[in-house]
Amino acid sequence: MTRTLVAACLLVLIYAVAMAANVQTPSCSCALLIIDVQKAWLTRDALTSDGALLPEKANILADAARNEGIPVIFIIDVAYRYRFSAKQLELAPPLETLADDYVVEKRHPNGFQASQLEPLLRRLGVHTLLISGYATSECVKATLEGGLALGFDIVVVEDGHSGGLRGMRAAVWNTVWKGTGLHVVTSSEIDFAALRDPPAKEQGS
Repeated sequence: MTRTLVAACLLVLIYAVAMAANVQTPSCSCALLIIDVQKAWLTRDALTSDGALLPEKANILADAARNEGIPVIFIIDVAYRYRFSAKQLELAPPLETLADDYVVEKRHPNGFQASQLEPLLRRLGVHTLLISGYATSECVKATLEGGLALGFDIVVVEDGHSGGLRGMRAAVWNTVWKGTGLHVVTSSEIDFAALRDPPAKEQGS
Protein backbone atom coordinates (compact mmCIF):
# COMPACT_ATOMS: atom_id res chain seq x y z
CA MET A 1 0.00 0.00 0.00
CA THR A 2 2.82 2.41 0.93
CA ARG A 3 4.72 1.63 -2.28
CA THR A 4 1.57 2.25 -4.33
CA LEU A 5 1.03 5.60 -2.64
CA VAL A 6 4.64 6.65 -3.21
CA ALA A 7 4.44 5.62 -6.87
CA ALA A 8 1.24 7.61 -7.32
CA CYS A 9 2.83 10.71 -5.73
CA LEU A 10 5.85 10.39 -8.02
CA LEU A 11 3.61 10.18 -11.10
CA VAL A 12 1.73 13.31 -10.04
CA LEU A 13 5.03 15.14 -9.46
CA ILE A 14 6.35 14.12 -12.90
CA TYR A 15 3.08 15.24 -14.48
CA ALA A 16 3.23 18.59 -12.66
CA VAL A 17 6.80 19.28 -13.84
CA ALA A 18 5.94 18.40 -17.43
CA MET A 19 2.81 20.56 -17.42
CA ALA A 20 4.56 23.56 -15.87
CA ALA A 21 6.86 23.79 -18.88
CA ASN A 22 3.85 24.45 -21.15
CA VAL A 23 1.95 26.97 -19.02
CA GLN A 24 1.48 30.43 -20.51
CA THR A 25 -0.08 33.67 -19.34
CA PRO A 26 -3.68 34.04 -20.60
CA SER A 27 -4.30 36.45 -23.45
CA CYS A 28 -7.35 37.23 -25.62
CA SER A 29 -9.64 36.60 -27.28
CA CYS A 30 -11.37 33.79 -25.44
CA ALA A 31 -13.73 30.87 -25.99
CA LEU A 32 -15.59 28.63 -23.55
CA LEU A 33 -15.19 24.90 -24.21
CA ILE A 34 -17.84 22.60 -22.74
CA ILE A 35 -16.58 19.06 -23.16
CA ASP A 36 -18.75 15.91 -23.33
CA VAL A 37 -21.59 17.05 -21.07
CA GLN A 38 -23.90 14.48 -22.64
CA LYS A 39 -26.70 12.32 -21.32
CA ALA A 40 -24.84 9.08 -22.08
CA TRP A 41 -21.92 9.79 -19.77
CA LEU A 42 -23.35 11.66 -16.80
CA THR A 43 -24.46 9.94 -13.63
CA ARG A 44 -25.86 11.32 -10.39
CA ASP A 45 -22.38 11.72 -8.95
CA ALA A 46 -21.28 14.06 -11.78
CA LEU A 47 -20.87 16.96 -9.41
CA THR A 48 -18.39 19.81 -9.59
CA SER A 49 -15.85 20.48 -6.85
CA ASP A 50 -18.33 22.78 -5.08
CA GLY A 51 -21.08 20.14 -5.14
CA ALA A 52 -23.15 21.56 -8.01
CA LEU A 53 -24.64 19.47 -10.80
CA LEU A 54 -22.30 19.79 -13.78
CA PRO A 55 -24.94 20.47 -16.48
CA GLU A 56 -26.45 23.28 -14.43
CA LYS A 57 -23.05 24.87 -13.74
CA ALA A 58 -22.05 24.54 -17.40
CA ASN A 59 -25.32 26.17 -18.43
CA ILE A 60 -24.63 29.16 -16.16
CA LEU A 61 -21.14 29.49 -17.68
CA ALA A 62 -22.55 29.31 -21.21
CA ASP A 63 -25.10 32.06 -20.51
CA ALA A 64 -22.46 34.30 -18.95
CA ALA A 65 -20.13 33.82 -21.93
CA ARG A 66 -22.90 34.48 -24.46
CA ASN A 67 -23.90 37.67 -22.68
CA GLU A 68 -20.39 39.05 -23.29
CA GLY A 69 -20.08 37.81 -26.86
CA ILE A 70 -17.62 35.04 -26.00
CA PRO A 71 -17.94 31.98 -28.26
CA VAL A 72 -19.43 28.89 -26.64
CA ILE A 73 -18.13 25.66 -28.16
CA PHE A 74 -19.74 22.34 -27.28
CA ILE A 75 -17.42 19.38 -27.87
CA ILE A 76 -19.48 16.26 -28.43
CA ASP A 77 -18.10 12.72 -28.26
CA VAL A 78 -19.54 10.68 -31.13
CA ALA A 79 -17.11 7.76 -30.99
CA TYR A 80 -19.80 5.48 -29.54
CA ARG A 81 -22.64 6.11 -31.98
CA TYR A 82 -22.83 2.35 -32.50
CA ARG A 83 -23.49 1.88 -28.78
CA PHE A 84 -25.71 4.83 -27.84
CA SER A 85 -28.75 6.34 -29.48
CA ALA A 86 -28.74 9.86 -30.87
CA LYS A 87 -30.94 10.83 -27.92
CA GLN A 88 -28.38 9.57 -25.40
CA LEU A 89 -25.60 11.54 -27.08
CA GLU A 90 -27.51 14.81 -26.76
CA LEU A 91 -26.41 17.53 -24.34
CA ALA A 92 -27.55 16.91 -20.78
CA PRO A 93 -30.34 19.32 -19.80
CA PRO A 94 -30.61 22.20 -19.17
CA LEU A 95 -27.80 22.65 -21.70
CA GLU A 96 -28.78 23.45 -25.26
CA THR A 97 -27.11 24.98 -28.28
CA LEU A 98 -28.22 28.44 -29.35
CA ALA A 99 -27.88 30.07 -32.75
CA ASP A 100 -24.43 31.55 -32.19
CA ASP A 101 -22.94 28.50 -30.46
CA TYR A 102 -20.58 26.03 -32.10
CA VAL A 103 -20.60 22.24 -31.99
CA VAL A 104 -17.47 20.17 -32.66
CA GLU A 105 -17.64 16.39 -32.91
CA LYS A 106 -14.75 14.32 -31.63
CA ARG A 107 -13.78 10.65 -31.60
CA HIS A 108 -10.80 10.77 -29.25
CA PRO A 109 -10.32 11.88 -25.63
CA ASN A 110 -8.33 14.89 -26.87
CA GLY A 111 -10.89 17.18 -28.48
CA PHE A 112 -8.23 18.54 -30.84
CA GLN A 113 -7.25 15.17 -32.30
CA ALA A 114 -8.68 14.59 -35.78
CA SER A 115 -11.41 17.19 -35.26
CA GLN A 116 -12.31 20.68 -36.48
CA LEU A 117 -11.65 22.30 -33.10
CA GLU A 118 -8.26 23.87 -33.86
CA PRO A 119 -9.31 25.25 -37.29
CA LEU A 120 -12.42 26.75 -35.70
CA LEU A 121 -10.46 28.42 -32.91
CA ARG A 122 -7.87 29.79 -35.34
CA ARG A 123 -10.63 31.17 -37.55
CA LEU A 124 -12.26 32.88 -34.58
CA GLY A 125 -8.94 34.37 -33.49
CA VAL A 126 -9.10 32.63 -30.11
CA HIS A 127 -6.00 32.46 -27.92
CA THR A 128 -7.44 31.66 -24.48
CA LEU A 129 -9.60 28.64 -23.66
CA LEU A 130 -11.91 28.39 -20.66
CA ILE A 131 -12.08 24.66 -19.93
CA SER A 132 -15.15 22.92 -18.51
CA GLY A 133 -16.82 19.55 -18.96
CA TYR A 134 -16.66 15.84 -18.27
CA ALA A 135 -14.73 13.75 -17.32
CA THR A 136 -11.97 15.56 -15.44
CA SER A 137 -9.23 12.91 -15.59
CA GLU A 138 -10.11 11.76 -19.11
CA CYS A 139 -11.42 14.00 -21.89
CA VAL A 140 -11.11 17.29 -19.98
CA LYS A 141 -7.48 16.54 -19.12
CA ALA A 142 -6.66 15.27 -22.62
CA THR A 143 -8.21 18.31 -24.32
CA LEU A 144 -6.53 20.69 -21.88
CA GLU A 145 -3.15 19.14 -22.63
CA GLY A 146 -3.90 19.17 -26.35
CA GLY A 147 -4.63 22.89 -26.19
CA LEU A 148 -1.40 23.59 -24.30
CA ALA A 149 0.63 21.64 -26.86
CA LEU A 150 -0.85 23.79 -29.64
CA GLY A 151 0.05 27.03 -27.86
CA PHE A 152 -3.35 28.04 -26.50
CA ASP A 153 -3.57 29.73 -23.11
CA ILE A 154 -5.61 27.61 -20.72
CA VAL A 155 -7.90 28.65 -17.87
CA VAL A 156 -9.54 25.79 -15.98
CA VAL A 157 -12.92 26.63 -14.47
CA GLU A 158 -12.39 25.17 -11.00
CA ASP A 159 -16.08 24.46 -10.42
CA GLY A 160 -16.88 23.82 -14.08
CA HIS A 161 -15.84 20.20 -14.56
CA SER A 162 -16.51 16.82 -12.99
CA GLY A 163 -14.96 13.39 -12.89
CA GLY A 164 -17.67 11.74 -10.84
CA LEU A 165 -17.15 10.63 -7.24
CA ARG A 166 -19.36 13.55 -6.19
CA GLY A 167 -16.78 16.15 -7.15
CA MET A 168 -13.81 14.60 -5.36
CA ARG A 169 -11.87 13.71 -8.51
CA ALA A 170 -12.34 17.25 -9.85
CA ALA A 171 -11.03 18.70 -6.58
CA VAL A 172 -7.91 16.52 -6.74
CA TRP A 173 -7.10 17.57 -10.28
CA ASN A 174 -7.73 21.23 -9.49
CA THR A 175 -5.01 20.92 -6.85
CA VAL A 176 -2.64 19.20 -9.28
CA TRP A 177 -3.20 21.82 -12.00
CA LYS A 178 -2.69 24.68 -9.55
CA GLY A 179 0.57 23.06 -8.56
CA THR A 180 1.77 23.15 -12.18
CA GLY A 181 1.13 26.90 -12.38
CA LEU A 182 -1.91 26.44 -14.61
CA HIS A 183 -4.61 29.09 -14.22
CA VAL A 184 -7.48 27.58 -12.21
CA VAL A 185 -10.28 29.98 -11.24
CA THR A 186 -13.79 29.64 -9.88
CA SER A 187 -16.72 30.63 -12.07
CA SER A 188 -17.44 33.60 -9.78
CA GLU A 189 -13.91 34.93 -10.39
CA ILE A 190 -14.20 34.97 -14.17
CA ASP A 191 -14.49 38.44 -15.70
CA PHE A 192 -16.03 37.56 -19.05
CA ALA A 193 -16.01 41.18 -20.21
CA ALA A 194 -12.28 41.46 -19.62
CA LEU A 195 -11.65 38.18 -21.43
CA ARG A 196 -13.69 39.41 -24.38
CA ASP A 197 -11.79 42.67 -24.84
CA PRO A 198 -8.07 42.35 -25.68
CA PRO A 199 -5.84 44.61 -23.57
CA ALA A 200 -5.01 47.90 -25.26
CA LYS A 201 -1.52 48.06 -26.73
CA GLU A 202 0.81 50.57 -25.21
CA GLN A 203 1.89 53.39 -27.46
CA GLY A 204 5.18 52.70 -29.14
CA SER A 205 4.85 48.93 -28.72
